[in-house]
Amino acid sequence: MEYLDSIGELILIFVLLLFLVGINKTNQFPTRFRNYLTAALLFIIVTASFGAVRFAGFTQVSALHDLLSYLSTHFAMIIYVFSLPFVLLSAQKESVGRRERRGSLDNNKVLRFARYTLLLTLLINAAIFYFNLQFLTLFTDIMLVIGFVLFMLVTRAKRLLSGAVLFLILVPATQLIGVNEDLTMAIFHILLATHFALIHRIFSNQNINRTNAQEYV
Repeated sequence: MEYLDSIGELILIFVLLLFLVGINKTNQFPTRFRNYLTAALLFIIVTASFGAVRFAGFTQVSALHDLLSYLSTHFAMIIYVFSLPFVLLSAQKESVGRRERRGSLDNNKVLRFARYTLLLTLLINAAIFYFNLQFLTLFTDIMLVIGFVLFMLVTRAKRLLSGAVLFLILVPATQLIGVNEDLTMAIFHILLATHFALIHRIFSNQNINRTNAQEYV
């Protein structure tokens, strides 16, 4: 089962690259938060790339990969989650009609809350990291849940999002599987890749819906 963990990392990289290209190949998402989302995904891709190298036997990069994984979990993932509603709604604003804009006020409240929560979370995580406090993981997990709740409030693809969140929850549960470590890490990264694939599907569906709406204008 050697190299299974590297294969899992490569699958994750492939899915992330598809997601990255999907949100940047057109001007469908006219918001600066698309740039933040892109940067977060790129950072996770870099982290996964070092992971693939590490698990292939090049243990010299282990310390760097551990640091990148830490930063990905507590900073890149936070930026990723809280950018999602901004990016999705930027496309919806371009495609909805007048009668569908009643919820825009509520959406604006969601975005305002997400913006301030993102900034506050990054500041708190930076302080926790600097002072080497022990409850960073718990705090990050709570904020990720809040971020996905905000995304749930603005997306129509609630089933896809529920599935994506479920796969993300299952990621740390792989540590409880009593199998070979290589297989465990492979499952870990495949579950994470599935999460990102489902989130990407939400944005792909948004693109399809917008195209269909334009055809009937």
